[in-house]
Amino acid sequence: MLWNMLQSIPSKREKGFSLVGVLMSLGVMAVAFVPLLGMLPLTLSLFRNSMDTAIGSQIAQKIINEAIQTDFDTLIDNAHLKRDSSGDVTPANFTFREPYRYFDDQGNELPDATRAVFHVLTRINPQVPLPSIGSNQDLRNLAQVTVQVIRNPGNQTIPLIENHDSDQSIPLRNLVDPARKIPTYTAVALVPRNQ
Repeated sequence: MLWNMLQSIPSKREKGFSLVGVLMSLGVMAVAFVPLLGMLPLTLSLFRNSMDTAIGSQIAQKIINEAIQTDFDTLIDNAHLKRDSSGDVTPANFTFREPYRYFDDQGNELPDATRAVFHVLTRINPQVPLPSIGSNQDLRNLAQVTVQVIRNPGNQTIPLIENHDSDQSIPLRNLVDPARKIPTYTAVALVPRNQ
């Protein structure tokens, strides 16, 4: 009983936090949180870039699948291709592109660019120049489809590398100029003629 009475007597020193201890703890937490808060914009930017890449690859795969399922002569626009006397495609028509297609931030196709986040440019080479084959004769049954998914929510003018008709060695002609640093996802596929 005496022991219980002694325990109920308040001691001279109260238990609790001192003001100095609380201020020191707040200071340590502030020093730790400031760098973390500084990393927040970078983290959000990286997250947005990874989402754009995922959606861009999904859109590009959809376009490539459509190209594979399209009749080969329709894909390369064979009715309008100009060929030289040997049957090869002339340089002026070697590369052409379809009109832009537009997609929202979820990868759904839209009818126009008013609410579009992604603009898609499709370029088709109807006769693929491969270094291992000496003649283009064997390449008339193979087309190269290049799909560029451009993040363009503001519907800005997209700068393209001009078509140099006399120089077929420029692999990026009629595509987005990489010097402009526009966020672009590019996918390339070879599409054979289905016999």
